Amino acid sequence: AYVRVDSQRVEIEHLTEFRDDGVLYAVVDGRQLASLVSEGDRVDFYARYETTHHAGAMVPTGAPGGGMHMTGGGVSTEQIGYFRLDGGPVERASAGNLRTALADNEESMAALNQHQKLTYAQYGGTAVGLGLFGVGTLLTLNSESGGEYTPSPLLFVGAGIASLSSLILPGQRRTKVQQAIDAYNE
Repeated sequence: AYVRVDSQRVEIEHLTEFRDDGVLYAVVDGRQLASLVSEGDRVDFYARYETTHHAGAMVPTGAPGGGMHMTGGGVSTEQIGYFRLDGGPVERASAGNLRTALADNEESMAALNQHQKLTYAQYGGTAVGLGLFGVGTLLTLNSESGGEYTPSPLLFVGAGIASLSSLILPGQRRTKVQQAIDAYNE
């Protein structure tokens, strides 16, 4: 984690930002690099991306007595946002940091309030979905008759609610952060 400047090695942690092939990078969280995504009149937005590999899971098949099967894992990429207000330091674009920085703009605050509601909906939906999945698992295990299990519909309802909460709402939350920044730049 270093860059070469005029044949000199410079460690990343000694930099705040640098430009490479026309792309401006900010050094964030010690040694991570976030690239400039959008430059505004007052607020610039930077992002870095983290990729996560997910393991598969055992789930019951739909047919009675069908047993269990392994679902495939997957890969997801999460955008982690950062911002710079009026040429100051680059900070994490968390709702709390943005609330402090953009507090004097009513439209930005409205977008951040919507972000907060979406956060509650995401975590609440995930908790409800996982709870229903857990109850469905117990009902499925208690349905054993002659070595066969009947999958409870709550398994599928719970998995669906948890999945939708985890897949759809984070993107909507990111949109609200961007709306707050865009409103501040107007």
